[in-house]
Amino acid sequence: MKIVVIGGAHAGLSAVNAFRHVNKDDEIVILEKNLRDRPFISAGIKLALNGKVSSAEQVNFEHFEGQPNTTYRAGVLVERIDATKKRVYARRIEDGSMIEESFDKLVYALGSSARVPSFVGADLDRVVFVKDEQDAQDINKFAKGFRKRALVYGGGPVSTELAAALVHAGVHVTFVTRSERLMTRYFDQTVQEDLEKTLTDNKVVLRKHQEVVSVENQGKKMK
Repeated sequence: MKIVVIGGAHAGLSAVNAFRHVNKDDEIVILEKNLRDRPFISAGIKLALNGKVSSAEQVNFEHFEGQPNTTYRAGVLVERIDATKKRVYARRIEDGSMIEESFDKLVYALGSSARVPSFVGADLDRVVFVKDEQDAQDINKFAKGFRKRALVYGGGPVSTELAAALVHAGVHVTFVTRSERLMTRYFDQTVQEDLEKTLTDNKVVLRKHQEVVSVENQGKKMK
C-alpha cells in the first residue's frame, strides 16, 4: 500500500509514526511545502524537556530518510487532488516543475498556525511564544537554567504538553487558560477532567477562565 502524507510537521509526523508502528513495509511519501529540511515541530519541546531527545530540533522527518519505502519531499506545493483517480498533483517551488503521486491512502495533515495573543508586555525578553526553533531553544535554556517558575498561557495541545514537560523538568508552573476547561476542542468533559486532575496532581497550579492582560518586569522577576 502507498500512503501520501500532505504536511511535514506535527500532525504529519504523528501519522507516519502511527503507520510505521503498524506496518514498516508500506510505501510512504511526505509532501511538505517548506523548503527547510527540518520543519519546526512543537512536540520536540516536550521531548527535549523530558530528556527523550537532546534538542527540540531533532524531532523532524530527517530520521525517516534512509528508511525503506520512505520519501520526504521538501519545497513541494500541492495544487490539486483527484480523489477518483487517487492522484496528487504538486509543484516544486524552486523550479516550478510538476510532480504526480499516486496513493492508496491520503493523509491531509496541514495543521494550523498558533494564535499569538495580544497583551501589554508581550515583547519583553522573557515572554516566549511557541512558534519556531528559536522559541524551542529559549524554553529549553530557561528550564535548564536558574529560573524555576513559569506561567504558561493557553489551553490547547501545545501549551498543555509544555506545562506538563516543564513540571517534569522541575519548574513550578502556573497554567492560565481563558476557557472553563482545557482542550475543549479535542476531548469530552470526562477526558478534560482527567487531564486537569493529572496536571494538578503533579503540582501544576491551574487557573481557568482567566486572561493575561499585561506582563511587566519587576527587578529580577516578572509580574
